[in-house]
Amino acid sequence: MLKFKLALLPLLAVFWFSACTNNDPIQARKDLLGPGDYGQILATTLTPLGSDTSLGKVVNTGLSFYLLAGDLDGTRSQFLMRFDKKALAGFQTVPGVFKQTQVILPIHLVVGEGQDYAPMIHRVTGAWEEQVVTTENFNDQIDGPSIGTPSFASLDSLRKNDSVVDTVLFNIDSTFVKAWIADTSQHFGVAVRSESPDVLVEFFARHNLSSVPRLRIVLGRSTGNDTTLYANVSADAFIFSRTVTLPPERFYLGNGESFETYLAFSLDSIPNESTINHAELQLAIDSTNTSNNSDGFAYVAYQVKAIENTDSLKFIIDDPNISGDDSQIAALGVILASDQTFKVNLTAIVQRWRIAPASNRGILLQSTGPSRDLNRIAFFSEHNNTALAPRLLIDYTVPPQ
Repeated sequence: MLKFKLALLPLLAVFWFSACTNNDPIQARKDLLGPGDYGQILATTLTPLGSDTSLGKVVNTGLSFYLLAGDLDGTRSQFLMRFDKKALAGFQTVPGVFKQTQVILPIHLVVGEGQDYAPMIHRVTGAWEEQVVTTENFNDQIDGPSIGTPSFASLDSLRKNDSVVDTVLFNIDSTFVKAWIADTSQHFGVAVRSESPDVLVEFFARHNLSSVPRLRIVLGRSTGNDTTLYANVSADAFIFSRTVTLPPERFYLGNGESFETYLAFSLDSIPNESTINHAELQLAIDSTNTSNNSDGFAYVAYQVKAIENTDSLKFIIDDPNISGDDSQIAALGVILASDQTFKVNLTAIVQRWRIAPASNRGILLQSTGPSRDLNRIAFFSEHNNTALAPRLLIDYTVPPQ
């Protein structure tokens, strides 16, 4: 079976659990056991003894379907886009007088409670690579003043989404477009940003083929018939930085920041001959430090197959995208914005651990959409409130002696 090595990125939360067993066991029904068998169903709650956590790492977003610009939930984002240089070079021979130059930005989603949105568009002055660029290596390579003005009625008009695809049009200074056409080697693209508080707008990126951003040029001709030219986006990515410090005594999952969580359990308190009836992992969500839009947060829980290096905590898990074998996937799902508790059914995995204790090497929680948006889920730990600490609830049957 093909495998891949996954280095757990800087977020790491390791739990070792102790058991607290119900002192009043429930008499098992015969239909839960084999013919003629009798036993007891016990309920056990496993709670953390200790934990270790660190924060996430900013990753490149060059393959995202969306471009983000705004300031929301302690994260400020902007996006870069570069237009097709071959198309721009081809416009050199097209006759006409520049009447209008616009950047067309279709909108996917407006998030946040802010009452105003004032995006700005700037000329990028240095080279960047779509699948490499981050805030750290971009170094704010832009001209100071905005080169254009946005055209939309109001932020509320964008929220209402009356049309199939709402669009923001940036009317930009044709001087810069003429310079790009004359010498495409000096075209490094544009950056769109906004410092309006408590609002984030997600625009469609070039990878979403149904609604793509473009540059539109309208040329006036002496014949009276205008010529409209389009240049598609050849590269884009959003970059971001956190403007607040997240509490370290939390556990996180994240997209743009690669938060991941590793959980390890001890089942020593459950007798070897027991049958696992139900097992559910529960983590209380800290809504204050969570950023989750209406699309929800998609996650996957993997059963860790091996720990390759105990110092760097590199894991080996089966990759279903390569091997076609999903036996190592413990759960898949979506955390909704309204959820207060994250619940994962781990019955099958815990059954496997009970039968083969050596296979119990823990669970790795990941986002299934890394670098696609800035969604982040924060979970309480035992450092905040023992009542909100992560827990694994297990119902199991002990056969008759």
